[in-house]
Amino acid sequence: MRFASLKLLSLFFAGVFLVGCSSDEPAPSSTPENASVESAAPEEITEAPAPPSIEIDTTTSPETPTTVETPTTAESVATAENPLDLSYITDDFTSALILHPSRMLASPFVTSLKEAGVPISQGLDEMIAESGIDPNTIAQLIVLGDKDSTQAASMMGPGFFGFGGGPPPEFVPEAKPEAAPDQSAVERDHRELQPVNFQPAAGAFEAEDAQGGHGPGPMGPRPIPTVIIRLTESVDPKSFFDEKPIPPLEDAEVDGLAVKKIPDPNLDGVIHFADDKTVIFTKPTLLKKMMAAKGGNSPLVTELQQVEASNDIILVIDMSPLRDLIAGLGAFMAMGQEGGPDPNLALGLKVVSELKTLTITAGITSDSLLSISLVGESAETMTEANQKLDELAQMGRGLYQMQKPGLMQAESPLAESDKQSLLAVADEVVAGITNKVEGTRLTVSVPKPEKLNDLPDILKPMIGQAQNAQVRMQKKNNLKMIGLAFHNYHDVNNGFPGAGSDFSGEKQGLSWRVHLLPFLDQQALYSQFHLDESWDSEHNASLIAQMPDVFKSPEVTEEGKTAFQLFVGKGAAFEGDKGLAFRDFTDGTSNTILTMETSPEKAEYWTKPGGIPFDEEKLLDYFQTPYDYGFLYGRVDGSVQTVQDLDKKLETFKIMITRNGGEVAPRQW
Repeated sequence: MRFASLKLLSLFFAGVFLVGCSSDEPAPSSTPENASVESAAPEEITEAPAPPSIEIDTTTSPETPTTVETPTTAESVATAENPLDLSYITDDFTSALILHPSRMLASPFVTSLKEAGVPISQGLDEMIAESGIDPNTIAQLIVLGDKDSTQAASMMGPGFFGFGGGPPPEFVPEAKPEAAPDQSAVERDHRELQPVNFQPAAGAFEAEDAQGGHGPGPMGPRPIPTVIIRLTESVDPKSFFDEKPIPPLEDAEVDGLAVKKIPDPNLDGVIHFADDKTVIFTKPTLLKKMMAAKGGNSPLVTELQQVEASNDIILVIDMSPLRDLIAGLGAFMAMGQEGGPDPNLALGLKVVSELKTLTITAGITSDSLLSISLVGESAETMTEANQKLDELAQMGRGLYQMQKPGLMQAESPLAESDKQSLLAVADEVVAGITNKVEGTRLTVSVPKPEKLNDLPDILKPMIGQAQNAQVRMQKKNNLKMIGLAFHNYHDVNNGFPGAGSDFSGEKQGLSWRVHLLPFLDQQALYSQFHLDESWDSEHNASLIAQMPDVFKSPEVTEEGKTAFQLFVGKGAAFEGDKGLAFRDFTDGTSNTILTMETSPEKAEYWTKPGGIPFDEEKLLDYFQTPYDYGFLYGRVDGSVQTVQDLDKKLETFKIMITRNGGEVAPRQW
């Protein structure tokens, strides 16, 4: 079972995960590949506190569930001086990414985004469906990197920049036969549209496994980060995983702690409820140490203690283990440059090579929009870097002032007043950017503008334009997928399906869309249809609500209806009960319309047979309400294009609909 299949963990690993390391102590040993979870024995911890307990059901274990120890020492819990809750973060960890989902989602800025039309709720619904967890119920999400993760990242880095790491797996395209000399132009069009199947070369993945890539390989399970989820409300650990879209979890124990084990050889990880609001996913070798944590003095913990908890996003990395990688990058960038790299680049590499920690904070609920803090070895280096930043900031402000008139005159859906409001916000941000050095710490801060929450409303026209472009692109891709499904259907059946039947014309009563389902990765749905019944029979009608996404358009709101249709009638791509083949398109596959979207009000049930009647006198009846871009249509050759002003292009429109009229239509019309 691959990591990608674990839907719950898709939430655990949200965001970019960077890893670091800060200790010369040996990294804790991973559990051997042939050992059980119960046998994992991390470093012994003494003086573990004994707070309240909570039980987890371990039905597969004959022993009584073990109580959970929750740290209560002053060093590991949130205080007035350190409002971040650093419980369970031991010295083993060298990087931390901290998010506050529920706080961000409840912020005025996110509310403004929703009001401006950004589909945040839709995205949340999809996330909930994938993970089974509502981000509104997560107070804090922490992703931690330990020493093993750092070693893996360090091994990958040099390989990426050409300093070792082994080659990527080789892919060999499936052989495609050459066209016969007497093959027709239509058949050649069809041949050229066939998808290329890629197969991994023999031994490719095995070779990558040895480098720590796909699969466990000889080095064992790949390193994983630790994830801590703090919920806003108490939950019952026994029922937490019920009805969540994840594979079954196995009950187990780690050093007397009840856990849920992921049945995946690639993931040496367990899930444990530290209390009724805290879920931990980590390696067995780290769990007991985390549960007995009293706070640490590592660079990571020390830096986290100085970070304001009001920041919505916090990233802290101990940079010391990455210095070899940075040195390799510097050497790579200096290759071929006489006299060494550019002075500015050299200074940047010098700063990065001396970094102890890197801290990035961002927030829409905090006072600072963005802050980057670098702690180095030398105050002299940081002072030099700060002086260079002063020069760059002065140049940047000058360039901004020079570009402002052009920004006001640039073509945009924004009104003049909206442009002025937007520039006022930009003025505040540009004027407020600061950089300062204090000892060995260099900090760059970007202030949060007072009218940040007004930005979505100011940019609403641009947001709408971007959303329309995204919708258009999605529909275009859907039509391409439908076109490819037609071609694959043709390969199997030596012809297209009919408008209301299969290619043979025998199985009638259901739309061409139903007969394409096996070629749209919808074989399970196709198997549910009674092919010998009509589309509106009691059984088949019950399947209308299961219309695949490939037939959907956001403008069509009635359930089970689609705007993607085709022309039927004499001379069109679909004529009669029996489906046609490529040889019937004598005008050429690039000169004939296969599918086309209609106005939303002309949408039809996706299982209903038939299509747009090819009636020259009523040709525009299905296209009375164009979209902002006109209409999308797919040609028989598989290409998808747009057309506007159909009422002014009737003659060309007719030419494009006919398959055998002897006319040649322009590529663009």
